[in-house]
Amino acid sequence: MTALVAMGLSSNLFGRATNPVERIESSVAAVAVIDGGTLRVHAAVVRLAGVASPARGEACLSGSPGVDCGAAAANALATMLRGRNVGCDVRSRDSHGRALAVCRIDGFELNRAIVAAGWARADDGGETLALAEADARAGQRGMWRDAGDSGR
Repeated sequence: MTALVAMGLSSNLFGRATNPVERIESSVAAVAVIDGGTLRVHAAVVRLAGVASPARGEACLSGSPGVDCGAAAANALATMLRGRNVGCDVRSRDSHGRALAVCRIDGFELNRAIVAAGWARADDGGETLALAEADARAGQRGMWRDAGDSGR
């Protein structure tokens, strides 16, 4: 028992140190894309924090039958990662124990990049991701592409 508690004061009087951010890094050889918002880095499953990607088999738009938006999102993420090392800063864990992280490759944030490319939605990822999604929608990129515009 500390002297502060013995005196009737909280042992948390001066606050507690925050836990250090967990860092997961890997060369490209140990990274696999699970879906448009999830990576396997070594043995760890890492979800891109603030990102909601379409599920495999999900259509991009109701007017685009036969387009697997989830597969396209996973392919877009794999293309971004191709030949690059990845580093992820784990911010928290989801209810399944998977790491929720901000990941970077070649100095840019992968979370923002997949949303800006139009292959994921901002999911409580803050203003930066919300702006990236709005820009992707306005530019009709990725899953926001007009069903009638197959040339983009």
